[in-house]
Amino acid sequence: MLAQTRNNLGWGLIERAEAYVVAGDLETARSLVVEARSLDPAYPEVLNNQATQLLQQGDAAAAIPKYKLALLMQPGHARVRTNLALALAAGGRVDEALAEAREAQRALPDDPGLAQLISRLEQAHANP
Repeated sequence: MLAQTRNNLGWGLIERAEAYVVAGDLETARSLVVEARSLDPAYPEVLNNQATQLLQQGDAAAAIPKYKLALLMQPGHARVRTNLALALAAGGRVDEALAEAREAQRALPDDPGLAQLISRLEQAHANP
């Protein structure tokens, strides 16, 4: 029963944080996700999986806030950052996508798929 209560509380915090991300208030969102992650450290992976599913269904707009929440919880998560870059690109936000992909590459400098993504984004940036 206690575990279920903690889970409900954590997801309630995450839902509130997502609304703040959408509104552009990252500081408030960050404080909420830090509290949620203290309840369960697996939340970044769960959010990444949910966002990826939304992206695969073609809903980049709904995926982006979930990726951002996961990054607020675990800023160094390069795979989440790569996925965010893909979602931003799918949403036509090439400049932001390129910045996120480059940041991910700092953590994964030898990743050929990431290098290829950056190359494609640079081409899209140069030829809008």
